Amino acid sequence: RSARRSGGFAASSALKDELENDMLQDIEGMKGAANSFLMTLRKDNQNLKNIQDTQDSSLQKVTQETQKGKQMMRSGQIGFMCTMVMLIVSVVIFFMMIPFIIFT
Repeated sequence: RSARRSGGFAASSALKDELENDMLQDIEGMKGAANSFLMTLRKDNQNLKNIQDTQDSSLQKVTQETQKGKQMMRSGQIGFMCTMVMLIVSVVIFFMMIPFIIFT
């Protein structure tokens, strides 16, 4: 009877060890996946920071050009002749587009 118990205990211990090993492997796999996600998130955060920096610099350039345009409008540098030249160029481009629209 005690041989049966010790045999059952050994089998139980072996199953316990096997279960622990399986759980350890699963935990290692989850740890690897978590580290992979962490690296991906770090790369994504760096890319987002680069995009934000690019957008900030572009916004700053647009703001500067807008201010420059407002100053030109206020100072009168865009005079009557410049406005007329822009109007004529716009009309010419418009009439050049009409055949393209008709033939397509």
